[in-house]
Amino acid sequence: LQKDTESPEGALLTKEKQTICSAACSALDALEREIIERSYVQDEPLVDIARSLGYSRCHVSRVKRRALERLREELVN
Repeated sequence: LQKDTESPEGALLTKEKQTICSAACSALDALEREIIERSYVQDEPLVDIARSLGYSRCHVSRVKRRALERLREELVN
């Protein structure tokens, strides 16, 4: 999101970062995307995500770790 005080160059850089992140996230499956979004965008604790999805916290943690590894691979390449 652009701030009023952000320079045009900064706004362009922010937009480019959003595009790159969005493309990387499209490589995730639906569960991975949901867990990453709820964990990082909505700042929701893993235990709450797990409870609402009907999974154990341990499973959600594994899915999150796998998703982060896939994102890292996508962003490096």
